[in-house]
Amino acid sequence: MFSAAELESQKSERWKFCLIAVFCACLCIDLNGQATQPRWTVDLPQQSGLRPFVTQLDLLWTKQQGVVFLTPDIVAVFQVNEVQKPARLSKRTASGGAGNFYLEVRVFDARDGHALKSLRLITSANFSKVVPTHDGKFIMRLGDIVYLMSSDFSPLASRELRSKREAPTEYWQVDVSSSGSEVVLVHNQVFSASDSHLEREGKAQSDVEILNADTLQTTKAFTVLHYLSAWTAADGFLVTFDPAVPLEKREYGFLDYQGQWSVSPVHTSRCNYNMVAFDPRSIAAFGCGQLLLFSPKGETLFSRKYDESELAGSVAGDQRYLAMEFDTMRMREIPSLKRQIPLPSAIRIETYNVSDGKRLLSIKVKNDDVYYAISPQGALAVVDGTTVKLYQLAE
Repeated sequence: MFSAAELESQKSERWKFCLIAVFCACLCIDLNGQATQPRWTVDLPQQSGLRPFVTQLDLLWTKQQGVVFLTPDIVAVFQVNEVQKPARLSKRTASGGAGNFYLEVRVFDARDGHALKSLRLITSANFSKVVPTHDGKFIMRLGDIVYLMSSDFSPLASRELRSKREAPTEYWQVDVSSSGSEVVLVHNQVFSASDSHLEREGKAQSDVEILNADTLQTTKAFTVLHYLSAWTAADGFLVTFDPAVPLEKREYGFLDYQGQWSVSPVHTSRCNYNMVAFDPRSIAAFGCGQLLLFSPKGETLFSRKYDESELAGSVAGDQRYLAMEFDTMRMREIPSLKRQIPLPSAIRIETYNVSDGKRLLSIKVKNDDVYYAISPQGALAVVDGTTVKLYQLAE
């Protein structure tokens, strides 16, 4: 039997233990929280005059937005906005716009988030984007025109994207190669759609031009007599589907600048990977419960498994760091159809160190559509709804 004094002493010791345990638990939460706290946050509607970064799935112009690093120390957020009152009738600009839509660009110092520059340029309701090339220069697409911009935001060259108006479906796509040395233009024309039920092959044509990223002068050009849908630009080839194969049978491979397609050296019989050009020396493949980086010859540079029940939505990064968006299926409203359909929606972003495969951060997101980019210095910029946040992956 224990005396009253001994019992009291044991109670006291248990209380001390509980307090220490609670303190340690709180400390772990604080330390873990601190590791994922952003270096800075900017409220985009309040501080930059932008609308929340949400999309209306049946309005193309609402999807023309994103975030990019122009240099390791400069991050740019861009977004197309519609004016509240229709513009007065006037001649359309070279962009195809008449003053009803503007590309808004906000530029921030990546070190502390203070605003550096603000741009507002007329565009159309179709395609707009900002893509870095190298050394602070970048490509800015405003509807039907592409500008090459200097690091001090002065235009250096331009290229008009002319329509032939011979096909029911016609549009241009613009991307920059993974090294930033080439600009790729793809002019898609779909004359008739294929129909697998009627065993009818469609008719389409894609004209591809490779431009010098410092001059916008054409260096190579070729044509494929098929529609190029999803593609990204590596250096010397495009990562895309075989354009001559029906959609349901397609797998990713490489399309060279002579218009010849070859299968990727990394593939699986279980399912097809999604693939994108990643950096000057590698391609990213994701799906089937695995995330890979591999060389054009098929050498594995990075590999990480994830739960196959999860959806991998996109990847971004460079030679040192990699980020992947994880999605889930949710019902989302299509206003023009007046109904909801299941579509992928973002739930979190994970980042990894390429050299050792370690996971660095896992960031939950609030909105269905998020935008993110990684700098060569190990900074992750995330636009989620109303905010842009910058996280530090490494010092």
